[in-house]
Amino acid sequence: NLENHAEVEATTQAAAELGRRAVAGASGGATADSEGHTETAAASEVATQLDHVTAVAAPQANAANLENHAEVEATTQAAAELGRRAVAGASGGATADSEGHTEIAAASEAATQLDHVTAVAAPQANAANLENHAEVEATTQ
Repeated sequence: NLENHAEVEATTQAAAELGRRAVAGASGGATADSEGHTETAAASEVATQLDHVTAVAAPQANAANLENHAEVEATTQAAAELGRRAVAGASGGATADSEGHTEIAAASEAATQLDHVTAVAAPQANAANLENHAEVEATTQ
């Protein structure tokens, strides 16, 4: 009977832990996924700015090249910096997005394990506990 109580307690603790892991993992995964999308959106905005510099500002600066060499240099530097930021932002966003999906998958696995404990292991342990009580009662009688 004491062993059976210990088994029921262990099963209950396992279910509680899996539940906590499922909730924490889903929350962390969703947060990382959201951060990844945010970084990717920021990188897209930088890329849009780069397109503007390349298509509009650079040709305008080039037309003024004879009058203002400094403007051309500044525009070139801005385009290079925006390009670097676009590449770094897209990479960081994709990484965070991937990490978010990984955490969500782990949370889903924990939830599946919790479903198994709830649907199979806990009822089995409870049934064994009831049988054990009956056996103890019969032995006592």
